[in-house]
This record gives sequence, C-alpha cells and structure tokens, in this order.
Amino acid sequence: MYKTISYQLRDRQMDASLVFYKEPTIPDEVLKYQQPVDLEELMGDLTLNKLNDIFQQVLKRQDNRRDPIRSTFGKIKKEEVSMEQKMEWTIAFAKMHNTFSFRNLLEAAHSKTEVIVTFLCILEMMKAGQINITQEDTFTDIVIESKIAA
Repeated sequence: MYKTISYQLRDRQMDASLVFYKEPTIPDEVLKYQQPVDLEELMGDLTLNKLNDIFQQVLKRQDNRRDPIRSTFGKIKKEEVSMEQKMEWTIAFAKMHNTFSFRNLLEAAHSKTEVIVTFLCILEMMKAGQINITQEDTFTDIVIESKIAA
C-alpha cells in the first residue's frame, strides 16, 4: 500500500512540474487610469471658517504633544565652540603630551558640544596622520600617541 502511494506521489510531482504559473498582467491603459475628481463635490460645503477651525485643531494637537527629549531640559541654549580654537587647543595638548588617554581628553570638555567638537578634532588629526590611536582590548582605554614635534 505504501509503495503504491509513493508511486502516486511521484507521478503527481512530475505532473506538477509541467504546470506553469503566470503572474497576472494588467494592461498599461488600466494602470494609467485615474478616476476623475469632482472638485465641486469635494469642496462643496467647505468654507474658510471651517478650514481655519481645522487648522486651529491641528495646532492644538501639536501643542498638546510633549517632546520627551527637549521638554525636560527647558530651553536649549546655543553654545559657541569654535572648531578652529578647539583644534589649536588639541594640537597644543598633543604637543605637550606625547601619549594621553582619549577618555581623559573628552572628560576635560565642559559641555556636550565641546565633547563632540573635540571628537571631531581627534578624527581630523587622525586623518591628517598627526596622531596614532591604539586600544589593547574592546573595553580598555584608548591611547593616543602624538606624532607632532614639541
């Protein structure tokens, strides 16, 4: 009985290989067709007062939303950190210290913006070949060696 069933399954498999599947194609004329919009029917009972009411409701919804990041800090103050000045400071620091810790360099910064600018200065110095950066292990301290002559 099992043998005859296996023969039937094999025959069905061979018959299935002869059946082709064709994806349905839609003519270009049908794809390009767009139903015409009757603006009179669409804008029939809409007035400027209703549009203004809708606009005011949208503004109220936006006011009700609380920004989870910026709302806890109050007002964001713009901090002026000059890239050129920070680059000069970083080069002077590298001249004084032949090897130094990347972590200590970033901890010397006073604000988040200054940390970002310091990081960008280090990347620029690395690209220019003024420093070598090494790290012994994944979680160990990053050591920067200065190639700048004092």
